Amino acid sequence: MDKNNSFDGIFFEMMKEAIKQASFEMFAESQQSFDVSQQEMEKQLNAIIEEVDEPKSLTIERMQEIVEDYREMGEFASVMDGIGYFKKPKDVIDLLLKPEMYRQQYFLWVELGRPKKKDEMYEKFGQAVWSRESKE
Repeated sequence: MDKNNSFDGIFFEMMKEAIKQASFEMFAESQQSFDVSQQEMEKQLNAIIEEVDEPKSLTIERMQEIVEDYREMGEFASVMDGIGYFKKPKDVIDLLLKPEMYRQQYFLWVELGRPKKKDEMYEKFGQAVWSRESKE
């Protein structure tokens, strides 16, 4: 007798197909249940947690402006140090944390064309800063 046509072979194939069908149906039911529970969970989370706006990312232009601002602050600090204005490291920290304390000196530096050590206006800047300091 052929194994595929025997009662045991046919019964085995029937059971195998029934198990496959039952497994598929169980999987489909569990997926529906999972989808529903996933939706319910999201609803509950949304009720508890406030919506968060995505942070605005810095544009390339804004990042470039920030870099240029830091570079200018560094150049200004270097000039102020070069004229002997900073006596202690804390003076430089004050410039970084409280730049408004150096507003007059900064505007004078800008007005004179942002002079550096090799520029003609550098000494005039130093003299002007120190003459203002002696008056105050």
